[in-house]
Amino acid sequence: MKFLNCPLKNIKGIMRILNILLGLLKSIRNPSCFNEFFDWFYPDYMNTLAHVVQTCQDNLDLHKLILKFLRELSSNQTHRLKLDNINAFIMFKAICPILFTILNYHTNKEYRPIVIILETLRNFLIGRYISFDYLGIYNDRCFIDLILKLFTVILTIDIKDYYPKLTNVLYSFLSSFFSIRIKDAVKYLVPELFNSILIMLYYGIESQRSSLVLPASSAIEEISHFFSLQILNVKSEFLASVKEILVVAEGTLLKITEELIRTICFDDEDYISLLLSPLYSLISIDKRLFQEAKKTLFTKLPNTDSISKLDGFLDNIANTIEFNGNPEDRDKFISNYLDISKLIKETYS
Repeated sequence: MKFLNCPLKNIKGIMRILNILLGLLKSIRNPSCFNEFFDWFYPDYMNTLAHVVQTCQDNLDLHKLILKFLRELSSNQTHRLKLDNINAFIMFKAICPILFTILNYHTNKEYRPIVIILETLRNFLIGRYISFDYLGIYNDRCFIDLILKLFTVILTIDIKDYYPKLTNVLYSFLSSFFSIRIKDAVKYLVPELFNSILIMLYYGIESQRSSLVLPASSAIEEISHFFSLQILNVKSEFLASVKEILVVAEGTLLKITEELIRTICFDDEDYISLLLSPLYSLISIDKRLFQEAKKTLFTKLPNTDSISKLDGFLDNIANTIEFNGNPEDRDKFISNYLDISKLIKETYS
């Protein structure tokens, strides 16, 4: 493998070796074997990989193969990576700058690298071997900066040009990101960026394609729960940021809720929960804002008996929520939300 240090001389040889290593990685299924492989690979060959990326900037096929290798390296489907394994953290820290570099080299027309990077980042989230709270304590921004860079690239793509694979992976990543509950993630979310993310999700709901509606709805639910829990934490230093973000996103939350009301099956409690998640976020900000938002929403919907029932029902829900930032109100606030699905189902039965 010595010729890896001269990447321009033998790109085909590099790709051949990466394919061999990729196959080897897929066969590693326990922590001891992974540690043995990683101790051999890091730091020398990981640094060589970073050097190859920088030297061969325009070789998309090579970059895609490197990304596939890093995606497999970060995968934890067989639980070969543990939270207390220092190699897992070192691997995470080594991969992030390589992904960042590759993002700098490819235009927004190259969807495949973006898909693989999203899948790699999702591996970090669902693998349960990285302590994101630890990163926050030491103000380590490597992961957040990579996500912000990624979305900067994604937002330059016309949303109508998304192909299903990119859209599904994006929605799955968002769902995983907000379900992990990274407690200091809020301070890095620029309100306009978050609103743009919601617009992407709205596209999935509006498409009425089941392959997009379900993952988009799941992401919306996780996002709404994330922000509502932030608001319920009355000691949160990010409370002002949360409210600022949600106020900016109010219009998009309304559009999402309106589209869900048009298409949802009221016999399915899971769908009912998804329907109410955006409204739940608005209630969490301010009851007055919720009433204004609800009024705007229902003026856009057809005047039917079902919509009138839902209108009055949501008024009753809002009136039962008296959360004013007091810790003793928290349980009542949460229990009201847990009862929403049953009450709506009764309304429509």
